[in-house]
Amino acid sequence: IHSSHEDLLPVYDAVQIHTAEHILSGLFHSEYGIENVGFHLGDTEVTMDTSAPITEEMADKIEALANGAVFANKAVFAKIYSVEEAKGKKYRAKLEFSTDVRLVDIEDVDLCACCAPHVAYTGEIGIIKLLKLESHKGGTRIYMLAGGRAYRYMKEIYKTLSNASALLSAPPLSVDSEIEFTPVSKENPCLGTLRIPMNAKCLINDGQHRKAAIEA
Repeated sequence: IHSSHEDLLPVYDAVQIHTAEHILSGLFHSEYGIENVGFHLGDTEVTMDTSAPITEEMADKIEALANGAVFANKAVFAKIYSVEEAKGKKYRAKLEFSTDVRLVDIEDVDLCACCAPHVAYTGEIGIIKLLKLESHKGGTRIYMLAGGRAYRYMKEIYKTLSNASALLSAPPLSVDSEIEFTPVSKENPCLGTLRIPMNAKCLINDGQHRKAAIEA
């Protein structure tokens, strides 16, 4: 979106994220037979609820497939079908329709009844990121981001990681242990507590610190 239309960014963000939801839902359905039973697109977080539990391995696989669909820049079509025409198609829907139905088709990924706007090509989404999994009502609540909001979120996360690496005198991604960052609030996602295990090993990049570490 051109800078002169920045007021439209929240709208385009929502369109990107909603289309990403279609991709994720279609893949969970085709790969595991798991349905999307709830979706929330809020100002500070986006969640999708599934009909069955999702493991980290399953989420990683679907995230990779979803981004593959984004990078393939697949066309997204919307068309209204009569009841008779729709009967011959296998599509996702939470309701049964007795009137004309609008189907959104993402090539080889998803076919779903939906009346909302979507991007014209999946490449417009840019990236899809699954952030966290939580058990929820017999299934899983997935926290996710996509498009411009995912880009801005990861940009801030990288700033935080860069600041942490500067404090440790270690390049980003050079710590051989999981680093846990807990934000103080949803309103301040980049301010919080950084936890690093005491037995973590870091690649020291600063000369003085490297010399001190070797001497120790």
